[in-house]
Amino acid sequence: MPSNIPFIGNLAHDIKDELQTETKSGLPRLNFRIGVTTGERGSDNEQTNFYGFTAFGSTAENMVKSFKKGDRLIVLARTDTYQKEVVINDKEVKLTIPSFKASNVGPDLTWASAEVVKNPRGNGGGNGGSETVAKKAPAKTAPAKSAPAASAPDDDEDF
Repeated sequence: MPSNIPFIGNLAHDIKDELQTETKSGLPRLNFRIGVTTGERGSDNEQTNFYGFTAFGSTAENMVKSFKKGDRLIVLARTDTYQKEVVINDKEVKLTIPSFKASNVGPDLTWASAEVVKNPRGNGGGNGGSETVAKKAPAKTAPAKSAPAASAPDDDEDF
């Protein structure tokens, strides 16, 4: 089994209308891209590369419900290849094209907060869908600290 490769970047386009539900396998499919920036910000070596991914099943469905263009994502993906025939210089050529299959996708909590809503048992696996989804939550503030309890007048301990 190939290892997953981590990618961290921003969702490059709106995916609301990208979910394909009529597929040969019967699983929902979502093609999406993220922009991954490398190098020091503002320097000459800063560069953004765009990578395409395919997500299937409940991962695809939950992504459409959870994310919008510009959201910072963490994607774990497996590499795969497929064959494609193209015409180059009037010759038909068979190319091997690399692709990435997203096995796990989530928000980057460095730049956002999230509220996790678990899928009902039986609907959250890779072969099905769900009516619930992870939602972004507003940043929560810490509760106010209460004042320390007053010590009794006859308490002469320092601790």
